[in-house]
Amino acid sequence: MASRTLEIKTGMLMSLKEIRDIAETILNPLESYIRCNICWDENSPYYGGLLETTPITPHSTWPHASYRVASAYLKLYEAYKDITYWKIAKTIVNYLVKEQSDTGCWCGYTGYPKSAGWNEINAPPGSKLNVKMDNGTVLDIIRSPFSVFGTALYSKVIADALLIATEVDSESVEEWRLSFIKAAEFLRCMIDERGYWVGERAWNQRAAVAVTLFTASKILGPERYLKKAQVILDQILKAQYDSGEYPYADNKGRTYHYHALTLCFLNEVYEIFPDERVRNSVLRGLNWMWSMQKPNGDFDWSIHSPEDHKTKLLSTFGVALQATSPYILSYREAVCKALYFLKRYQNPNGGFPLKIGLKSSHTTHSGDILLGLAELMKWLSKIGVEIKR
Repeated sequence: MASRTLEIKTGMLMSLKEIRDIAETILNPLESYIRCNICWDENSPYYGGLLETTPITPHSTWPHASYRVASAYLKLYEAYKDITYWKIAKTIVNYLVKEQSDTGCWCGYTGYPKSAGWNEINAPPGSKLNVKMDNGTVLDIIRSPFSVFGTALYSKVIADALLIATEVDSESVEEWRLSFIKAAEFLRCMIDERGYWVGERAWNQRAAVAVTLFTASKILGPERYLKKAQVILDQILKAQYDSGEYPYADNKGRTYHYHALTLCFLNEVYEIFPDERVRNSVLRGLNWMWSMQKPNGDFDWSIHSPEDHKTKLLSTFGVALQATSPYILSYREAVCKALYFLKRYQNPNGGFPLKIGLKSSHTTHSGDILLGLAELMKWLSKIGVEIKR
């Protein structure tokens, strides 16, 4: 798709530098807000985790609220080359590694973090499954499908950190590499030859697993991981509607948030496994998504059920920015409108509410917006826009 300068509603011609400037007016106070809400107590079992505004579990942090913030700081480091961002990312990644179970998965998504004493043996009844590993060992692991989804998400961030650490900080390389190997093997053993680990799963979840298997193929070698990654990818690409929209699951569920998240994972697949089918799918998905944008920068939420918990999430704009950033040259107008819309809802403390219409800042969903902005800054720097902190 050819790049071009787009005229926004106000009649201004938005250059990439102007997009950078508006993004940074949001990013800088938001980053300060997130940094202040990370647990910095080295004596706490939650050290390095993002402190939740409203904890989902009985504990103040959990991996699922923290992994996207870790990813954001990795991307901020890539954009700005500021060692402070690397140190923050490293602390959060170490928290994720600490929460990993001995079998390679994470239990925290379902509310049983390792830091609170939960493990494969004492997890509540009904949450276990016996899985036979290649060497014949039978393990009790957390069965919830989210143990696979979470493992894919968190281990991909660890892999991203590992690749940076090999160049700037060798201290953690071996521990992080072992963590990623355990996670990759867990995923490989959980997924059958059809690309499934339970029955019906959401496409964004399948895409997350595909990304991690492709990453394992690149870092550890293709023999054990590439075939299953390709099987899952083929299924995902066939699921896209003619309009470009990705449903939540098999032919059902409409949600901008998970549509954009699926595109984010496909972007990551394309970086590792440059298949033109993937690029074309992402562009079709972006064209559909931004066609649903209103003149004021908001989305047309009428496609969502009013009861859908993802309706009017401000974090959806962060995920949309993340998905779009590699193609910023083609979507300047849409990105600009989204940034100005977001800025209206940023609180004085730098954070964002959970949803449009609410007021109090929410750490987890503010973290999604931080990641979207960090991805945008990374890609602006890649295409030659000067980025200075």
